[in-house]
Amino acid sequence: MFADGANGAQDTRRQPQLPCRHLVSLNVGQSLIMKFRTGLALGLGVGFILGARAGRERYDQLTSALNSVRGNETVQRAHAIADRSTAKVRRAAGGGLVTASEKIKERAEGNGSGTT
Repeated sequence: MFADGANGAQDTRRQPQLPCRHLVSLNVGQSLIMKFRTGLALGLGVGFILGARAGRERYDQLTSALNSVRGNETVQRAHAIADRSTAKVRRAAGGGLVTASEKIKERAEGNGSGTT
């Protein structure tokens, strides 16, 4: 809450919530969300560093190595298992994002700031 000038009145307007906050209400743990954010940040950082410093030749080497790993049958089986085990969480996350976008659209239309 924020103090408003000289009279000290409190600003009670609600701050907008990010769509990922809806995942908590769908029984997806806060630690899972933080792990996702951490992994995403790490992945983006590593990708940026590798891309910026390595050049095209190294990129081609990494792509070749990645394709050989993807073609490995054991990796494909592990991917299928992980895909099946995370399906429920991914559906919940998708539903939360749809709900959040619908709420945002309703609020925008209610404020007269809808798209034309």
